[in-house]
Amino acid sequence: MFKPLIRNFTGTPSAGFFLLRNCFFPTPLSVVEAAVRQEVSGHYSRVLEPAVGDGALLAALDGNFSALVAFDINEDNLAKVSSRMSHVEGQHIKLECSDFLKSDSLGEFDLILANPPFDNNLSNHVLWAGRKIPIEAAFVVKCLSLLSPLGKAVFILPSSVVVGDKCAWLRNKLLADYFVKSVVKLPKYSFKKVEGGFYVLTVINEKRHGYRVLLAYDELSYELSSCFIREQGGGLDPERLLVSAKYSDVLNKTGVVDLCSLAEISRGNVCATGKKDYLYHSTNFSSHAAYEKPMVRGANSSAVLKQFDLALKRVGRGASDSFSVYQSKKCAPCSDCIIKIAPKEKSKISSYRLLLMLRVSVLLGGNALFEISGGGANYISLGRLRELRIPDFIDFKDDKVIRRYASYIEREQIFKARSMEKDLESKLLYMMGCADVVRSNA
Repeated sequence: MFKPLIRNFTGTPSAGFFLLRNCFFPTPLSVVEAAVRQEVSGHYSRVLEPAVGDGALLAALDGNFSALVAFDINEDNLAKVSSRMSHVEGQHIKLECSDFLKSDSLGEFDLILANPPFDNNLSNHVLWAGRKIPIEAAFVVKCLSLLSPLGKAVFILPSSVVVGDKCAWLRNKLLADYFVKSVVKLPKYSFKKVEGGFYVLTVINEKRHGYRVLLAYDELSYELSSCFIREQGGGLDPERLLVSAKYSDVLNKTGVVDLCSLAEISRGNVCATGKKDYLYHSTNFSSHAAYEKPMVRGANSSAVLKQFDLALKRVGRGASDSFSVYQSKKCAPCSDCIIKIAPKEKSKISSYRLLLMLRVSVLLGGNALFEISGGGANYISLGRLRELRIPDFIDFKDDKVIRRYASYIEREQIFKARSMEKDLESKLLYMMGCADVVRSNA
């Protein structure tokens, strides 16, 4: 019968020690069965679990390994793992009660299973190789450095790593220097009380060029080229990548115009000062039309909305549905929760034309390229929005169409404006023979 070697954490607990404890979310057995077990069939020589928790991920192995090294900073968790592994015979098992990120001389592993601790609070990011990164990203980087040639790593990761702008560098590294075998999007609330998206990434320590990645969500699975994924900004969300692929197909069959050639795009002033009544906020408009708000003078903001500028909420559950035309002749200093889109052609009809183009692009799935899913809300990536390409559809150039669209919005008949957007989307797809294009439901 196996007797685990449990090494205790010694010395003064660091800030990282407490951080790890606060970020612990046990891996549900349903996740192990549905998304992990199929990736770890076979026998492995050396296995690493850098944040073992209660040992749920190890259940997928069914004891098919020769040696195991597992870390956790919680002795109670390690005691549970010891009990869980009590039936295993003949293997060398070492349980380390210490911070994995501070460990060294571990050697190489042919399998790594990891559900790293995570924390989206910027103040809790860790210093790694000279840069501040999320703790979950630090775990991934260190795990990759310990993989043997052709070794496999199976990660359970939050959206911060899989789609967040701040981890784009890590995704580029994965796609370029490793073989990302598959990405599986887990259902919402797979982890109790955590709404944000989680994913199972399987990575092989093998450098390949132009390989295909298996992507899956709900009951749908498909493959995309790693090159295409990198061109889309490196986000690895399977649902959004499918929409991106369909949107790319639309752009390939119609004229295309770069948004940055039509407008100047900027974020509201991050350093804006003054009380809420002094600034224009995302709570002051919904969609299509942003109306005047009585404001007290005294705001200090270099970002100002002018009549017929477009406003977009930077954060919200339906952020990409908030494209609106600012209606007032009075300038409005705006906070950093707003993205300002100032058409280069200064006219009312140009503004409504751009609004219609953007809103139809969202219906076609273009928002998958610039709207990032977060925990409970989405946010707009300013950099990705600036890179957006939109269809140059002939109806967008018809001034009669644009005037009718503007009249609906100005008369607050938003349902008619939305109906017009959908009609133009359907017409565009029908003309191109793309009626099966998947719409984004982000």
